[in-house]
Amino acid sequence: MKVKFSKIKLWIIVPYLFFVIVYLFSLMKYGMGNDNSRIRYYVFAIVVVLAYIPVFKKNILLKKNGIGKNLFFILIVAFVFFAVSVLKASEQGMFVPFRTYVQIALLFMPALYAFSIINILSLKDIIKLMEITLFLTIIVYFCDADHTPDKFFAIDNWKNLSFLNSFTESSLCAEVFLQLFFFFNFYKNLENKDNSRKLNFFCWLSFIFTILSFKRLAVLVACLMLLLNNIINLGGKISKKWIWIFAIIFTILTVFYFKFVNGELFSDIDVYKFTTGRDYILSLWKRYHYTSYGYGSSMLIIGRYLEMDLIQILLELNVGSLFIFCLAYFKVAQHNVYTMIVMTYIFLNMLTASSIPYSLGWIIALVSISSISSDKYVKEGYTFKMQPQRFKRLFSYKKD
Repeated sequence: MKVKFSKIKLWIIVPYLFFVIVYLFSLMKYGMGNDNSRIRYYVFAIVVVLAYIPVFKKNILLKKNGIGKNLFFILIVAFVFFAVSVLKASEQGMFVPFRTYVQIALLFMPALYAFSIINILSLKDIIKLMEITLFLTIIVYFCDADHTPDKFFAIDNWKNLSFLNSFTESSLCAEVFLQLFFFFNFYKNLENKDNSRKLNFFCWLSFIFTILSFKRLAVLVACLMLLLNNIINLGGKISKKWIWIFAIIFTILTVFYFKFVNGELFSDIDVYKFTTGRDYILSLWKRYHYTSYGYGSSMLIIGRYLEMDLIQILLELNVGSLFIFCLAYFKVAQHNVYTMIVMTYIFLNMLTASSIPYSLGWIIALVSISSISSDKYVKEGYTFKMQPQRFKRLFSYKKD
């Protein structure tokens, strides 16, 4: 089925695809920390600006029925992070570093962009865009030197495959594949005869590449999601109090996980192996006598990410900033069963690893989460096809 795009939609679609290509290929060629890969930041900034031309033209920000306005809670987070960074810098007699602005931009730019996408494009358009994104990511996956087609299909490489070591692993593509799987896994359940088979194909394709990319938490959650499809009603609602409960849980969990990584809890566990060396990165803070002077300032001292996003927020800012961060993002998920599950994974990943620098994954995640939690598909005339559940009363679909 062909999809025709109006001129105003092309202001979103063409720059988006250009950004995806620049983002994937620049990181594949240069890596995350290389100066040449910073081009993705500049392109992203331009793309976001272009995306708001149709937003302002259609006065979407002033409309009461605008979709995904909960995304603007993330702007509050950005403001809080900046204010606390200013205070931290002034306490040290320093100016807020440029890195702080970059780190904060990595938070609010995907949110701003996701808002423009879900308000300008129809769900049919977004699905088509995600399909193209999947194909582009697969191309980049096979362009990577570690799993070019000749290596990927070499029998000897598959013989040496193990749970602890896989030549198919991809740090660049893993999060993109997983978030695309989350997207297709939900939208394949819409009552739409024309797209159901096609979306089911894209769901399984993204699932397969999530497994191949071999990030353990992503693999575990993807498999769990397939199981949950037939156990609970993923289109249902839960009480709004869970937004606060999850925010509190992850704030407390971050404090305890920091103590664990710092060697203050469970001394009988090998922290280095459990965290794959992230306790060593944290130890660099002590070695360099680091004192925070803004969000992201630690990178200027130790020369690298901490690779534990929530702990970084806790240590560079404070526990209050961390709680506001958690609350805002779970507010975006609202009280939809599916989006709360996806957001829970995202926070577990940020607790144990780093995902904030990977903008494309965040764009897809926020488009998916916000479009689902704001019932965009319902407003466009779709209904969610109920799957057979073994525990029907666990989460029931209800309107507030």
